[in-house]
Amino acid sequence: MVLSSIILPSFDPGDDVVQFDMRLESSNLPSCFCLEGHFCDNNFSINEHHDVRYNPMNPNCSRSYKEEQNKNHRGTAINIDMRDSFYNILLTPLTRWDAARYLTLTVDPMARVPLHYGLSYDIINYNISSSSFCNHDVDYDETCTFHEYSTQESSSSSSSTLSSLFIKSEQSHAFLPMVPIMIRYLSYIIYQTIPNNLLPSTFEGIAVLTGLSLNCTFFLISCILLFEFTFEIMKPPSRKKLSSLTSQSKSRSTNKHHKNVYTTTSKNDSDRLYAAELTGILFCFNPANIFFMSCYSESSFCFFTLLGHYLFMKGNYSYDYDYCTNTSKQTKIYLIHRKIVSHLQSIIALLCWMIASYTRSNGMLSSIFVLIIACSTIINYWNTNSQMRESIGTSNRAFGQIAKIVIFILQMISKLFNTVLLLCYYMVFMYLIVLPVIIHELNGYDAHCNYNIQHEKTNDTIEKPEWCATTDNDQFSLYGYVQRKYWNVGFLHYYQMKQIPNFLLASPIVIISIYGVIDWIQKSWKSWKIVDYKYKDQKQRLNRRIRDIIGRALMNCHNLFSWSFFALGDIIHPTRTKVMLSTIDDKTSLEEEENNHDDFRPSEMLLSPKLLPHYAILAGFVVIGTLVAHVQITTRLICSSCPAFYWYIANRIIRSNECSESHSKLKHTNEVIVKKILIFYLYLYNILALILHVNWLPWT
Repeated sequence: MVLSSIILPSFDPGDDVVQFDMRLESSNLPSCFCLEGHFCDNNFSINEHHDVRYNPMNPNCSRSYKEEQNKNHRGTAINIDMRDSFYNILLTPLTRWDAARYLTLTVDPMARVPLHYGLSYDIINYNISSSSFCNHDVDYDETCTFHEYSTQESSSSSSSTLSSLFIKSEQSHAFLPMVPIMIRYLSYIIYQTIPNNLLPSTFEGIAVLTGLSLNCTFFLISCILLFEFTFEIMKPPSRKKLSSLTSQSKSRSTNKHHKNVYTTTSKNDSDRLYAAELTGILFCFNPANIFFMSCYSESSFCFFTLLGHYLFMKGNYSYDYDYCTNTSKQTKIYLIHRKIVSHLQSIIALLCWMIASYTRSNGMLSSIFVLIIACSTIINYWNTNSQMRESIGTSNRAFGQIAKIVIFILQMISKLFNTVLLLCYYMVFMYLIVLPVIIHELNGYDAHCNYNIQHEKTNDTIEKPEWCATTDNDQFSLYGYVQRKYWNVGFLHYYQMKQIPNFLLASPIVIISIYGVIDWIQKSWKSWKIVDYKYKDQKQRLNRRIRDIIGRALMNCHNLFSWSFFALGDIIHPTRTKVMLSTIDDKTSLEEEENNHDDFRPSEMLLSPKLLPHYAILAGFVVIGTLVAHVQITTRLICSSCPAFYWYIANRIIRSNECSESHSKLKHTNEVIVKKILIFYLYLYNILALILHVNWLPWT
C-alpha cells in the first residue's frame, strides 16, 4: 500500500468526498496535538444534548504537542519532523474513502450531532480572540500564535455553511459507532502507555495508527477462528454403540470397557487439517483484503461475526446420537452439564453478534442464522414427538382407548407449549441481534428531531429537518433515509448504464457465491432422495396415476416441501449420516467407511447439511448486494460475513486434487481449470486493490 501510494500518482476524488487530515505535515496547524472539541480535549464531554458543538470550520488548538511532551515525557527524543514524515507515508493510504468518515467520527464524536447545539451563531459571527486558546501557564508561544494560521474567512452565506455541516451530521448516521468507539478509547490507552516520542505528534495520527493495529489484530484472530471453525465443522460424527440408532442394528451385550472404533485417525485428521489450513490461506488472500487492513469496519465485524458463529456451533450442534435413548444416571448428568454450557456459549455468541450489528448494519443478518437454527430445532423436536406417539400407539400395555387419547392430548399440549417457549427463546435472540441498530436509529432520530432550542443571542428558533415532521418515529429509518438520499441505495436503483463497470467488478464473487449455493442445494437434494426410501416408489406411483401438468406440479411442490423440512432438520442431527453409520458394522475400519461413503471426504464435508445457515446467509448477501445495495460492495460484504464463500472455494480446490487420482481426465481437466481461475481471481483483486484503492480510484 505504501509503495503504491508513493510510486503511483493520487487522483482527486472530488470535493464531495470526505478526506481525513492527520495534520502531520500541515503548515496551518503548527505543533497542535489536539483540536478543541475533539475526544482528546480535556474539556470534552460525550453528553451530546447539553454541550456546545465546537465549530469544525474554524478549529482551535486545545493542547499543544510541546505541552504534552513536558507533561508526559517518556523515552528518548526523536526528531519530530522525521518521525511525522515516516508516519505520514505509512498511514496516509489507510485513510481513503469511507475510512476517512470512520476516523472523523473517532476523533470528533460530536460530528454525529447536528448544528443546533449552540453553533449557528458562532459560524455567523466568528470572532474569537487568541486568548481563548492560549495556555499562559506554559512558557511556549507557539500555542498563542496558532490563531495567526487559523482560517478567518467568513462564509458568504451562513445558511449554506450550516446546510453543508448539517448534511455531514446526517451522513454520519450511515456509519455505525462501534469501530470509532473502539479506536477512540484504544488510542487514548496507547497514548497513555506508549512513550510519546514513538507516536505521531497529533491525536489524529495516533488514531490512524491504532486503527491499523486493531484491524491487523482482528484480521489475524479471524483467520485463526476460521481455521478452528472449519476444523470443527468437518469433524465426522463419532458413532458410539447404539441399540436405538436404527431398527436394523444388531443387538449386542454392552461392555463397560467397550472401546469406540470410530475415533478419528491420522488420515482423517490430516484431511481436516489440510482443508482448514486452505480455508485460512484463502481468507488471508481474500479479494477484499485491502479493507481488512484499512481503517474500515470489515475486520472487526468479521471477527465478532465468526466468533459468534463458532461459539454457537460449539454450543448447539450435536452429533452424539446415543444420548437420545440412554437413560443412565451418568448420561443424565452429562446432558444437564451440556445444556448449561450450551446456553452459556449461546449467550456469549449473542453478545458477539450484537457487537457485530453495532459495527455494521448487515450484522442483522445473523438473525436469519438464528431463525434457521430455530426451525431446525423445532422440526427435530416434533420428529422426536412423532416417534413417541408411534411407541404409544404400538404399546402392548393394558390402556383403554380413552386413556390413550388423554395421554396423547396431554403430550400434544406439552409439546405445543414447549414449542412456543422455543420460539420465544429464539425470537428474543433475533430481536437482541437487531437491537443495536434500533438503538443507533433512535439516537440519530432523537439528536435531530427531539429538541426545542431557541438561540439565546439571536432569539431564532432552530428549524428541524423536514423528515422529523413527516415521519413517525416508530416507522422511520434514519439509516435507510440517509442511504437513499445521499447514496441512492434502494431496490434496483443501481441498475443504470453507467454502473456496468461496477457490475463487472462484482460479477466474480457473485458467480462464485451462486455456484456455491447451487452446489449445496444439489448435494442436499441428493441426500434427501437417498435417505427418503419412499421417494422412488412414490415417484413411480404418481407418474402412473398423474399425467397432467397440474398433478406433476403438485408432486414437485410436495417434494420441495418435504426436502425443505429434511434440509432444516438435518442441520443439527444429520439424518443421512445416521443411516450411513447404521449400515456399517462395528468391525469396519474408518478408512473403509470413508471409501464407502463420499460424504466423509473433505470436499463433501465443506458442503455438509449442517452448513445450511451459512450458505443461506451467502445467498442473502448476494441478493442484497445485486438488487439493493451498491453492487461493488458485494465483494467486501461477502468476504467479511460469509465463511461459506471460503469453504466453497476450498471445496473446488480440494475437488481438483481428488479428481487427479480418478480416471476421468476430462473431469480432472475441468476442475484444474476452475482451480486456476479461482486462484487467479484472488491474486488479481489483491493487486488491483493496492493500485486503485490507495490512490483514490473506485474499488469494491
